[in-house]
Amino acid sequence: MKIRKHPFFYRCGVGLATVSAAVVLAMAASAASIARAQTPAVGGGQLEISVTDTGALVPGATVCVGINQDLNLYAQGGTDAQGRLRISPMPPLPFVITAHQGERAVQVWRSESAPEVSFLPLAAPLGTSTARCPKTIAAGPNRKLGGDIKFEGGVGFPTAGVSNPFRRPEFCFGAAGVACGQVPPGIPVTAACAAGRCTVNGGSWDHDTCCHANPGGYACDGAGSFGASSTCRASWDKAVRLTTKGLSWIRSVDFSRANSSGTVEHDKYCAPRDALVPPGDAPKCCSRSTRALTLVEQGIATAKGETLLACR
Repeated sequence: MKIRKHPFFYRCGVGLATVSAAVVLAMAASAASIARAQTPAVGGGQLEISVTDTGALVPGATVCVGINQDLNLYAQGGTDAQGRLRISPMPPLPFVITAHQGERAVQVWRSESAPEVSFLPLAAPLGTSTARCPKTIAAGPNRKLGGDIKFEGGVGFPTAGVSNPFRRPEFCFGAAGVACGQVPPGIPVTAACAAGRCTVNGGSWDHDTCCHANPGGYACDGAGSFGASSTCRASWDKAVRLTTKGLSWIRSVDFSRANSSGTVEHDKYCAPRDALVPPGDAPKCCSRSTRALTLVEQGIATAKGETLLACR
């Protein structure tokens, strides 16, 4: 399942950590910044990260943005001569920023969008951080690594039902949760992707597909989309129901593999033999077919209050 926040411009100031150091994450939406976000070149919003050490800006620091299980899922690069790194369009929330230079490092998490105020400081006291950006190239097609990183063709979010040929590639498309590891409301934390493995069911599969076709659908474009539209609501409810009842399967997933097709990759996310699925989800079985339940399996289905079949 995918939930995305509407992008806007804000700044992140990241201080490098030493023992007993404090790191300030400062976010500002100044008039000049908003003006930049409204220009065609930055149609998806922009994230500017400033890396500092005891108040001084640090050039040449390594910075990556991603999630806990994949620290450079969205971007990786180095700060410029002014100690800043710009990423456009802004990655989807929530995300974690990792910055390091030499033995000094810091990680800062961001889960909610900043209010529209001129300056919002967030402080986090840190000890010695061992976090480091991966040595692998960051995920995402056509990304430019360096002081100015861009997802090529980035645009704002279209209205529901309108095709968007520049839609940002999805990761872990078809699995439960947001991208590869974040958990939306209603989904158990244990269902999130982690360590190269993802939870999948017919609801998560259908909801991702529906949201790709209808970005303004229910639970597709951020918290504001809950209740905003009935489109994709049925697949969302199905995903929550099956996930909370434990009627899912686990697949090993390449977190860096992008998918912008709108179609879940069947061979990589299909349900294995003997997985219990609703009758309508037979095409999601790796065999694309189902069989009748055994007595034991029927007992499980009855206990969970579901009509189920088993994948062949």
